Amino acid sequence: MVDEPGVLFGIATGTVVATALVAGAFALSPLAIALALVFVAGLFGARLRIMLAAALGLVAWAFYTGFIENRLGQLTLATGDLTRSGTFVLGALAVALMMRRVQTSTGHVPEVRDGSLDQVTRRQAKAAD
Repeated sequence: MVDEPGVLFGIATGTVVATALVAGAFALSPLAIALALVFVAGLFGARLRIMLAAALGLVAWAFYTGFIENRLGQLTLATGDLTRSGTFVLGALAVALMMRRVQTSTGHVPEVRDGSLDQVTRRQAKAAD
């Protein structure tokens, strides 16, 4: 069931929300919370297609802006929000791509594609060549 991209995206979104709640409960600095959200979005993004990884970065930005930067879940598009949203998306993509590179170098690249979890190893890639 986790092999479905939509299910994994939902789990990832829930984990981003949980990360924001836990970080807020520990009264971390806004920068530390932002880094944690980008990191979590990127970790899950490594298993998803690139557009879903970018969408996770946007989800992380929305929760950060709504609950950390502003209070009470108010989303704004004030000065700096466009820059911040781009930073969250690019940061999540960077973490996702780095995780994919690490997984590729170890020979284990799980990625959710079209409802099935593909396990690509170096041997399989070499056999395909």
